[in-house]
Amino acid sequence: MLPIIKKTLTNFLLFFFSSVLFSESKDISIVIHGGAGWFSSMTEEEISGIESALNKAADLGYKVMLEGGTSLDAVEQAIIILENNPLFNAGKGGVLTSEGTIELDASFMDGKTLNAGAVSGVKKVKNPISAAIK
Repeated sequence: MLPIIKKTLTNFLLFFFSSVLFSESKDISIVIHGGAGWFSSMTEEEISGIESALNKAADLGYKVMLEGGTSLDAVEQAIIILENNPLFNAGKGGVLTSEGTIELDASFMDGKTLNAGAVSGVKKVKNPISAAIK
């Protein structure tokens, strides 16, 4: 296995298990991911930036719930962190279409109520997850 892939896989597994956070006083947890399959062509700096953003997103989502926010609020805030980071293929980092524009999609479902929302092909929405949730 290539050293960078092995290191990345190890870091991902460590991150994954450390991102599942539990509180003794509240029965809450959050798990996030930022995609898969693209590390082999990335620099160490980009990988580090992705890991940092994933940690920031998980920490913020967990904090929202610890402070009494809903899981809906936590998910939205965590995804906004990723949408605002150009290292992710979402929001600011969206891939250009053949016409040279960025069209974004997002969807969300509340597992408790089964309410769902989505947006597709939006071009002038900074955070599509917020539009899908509203």
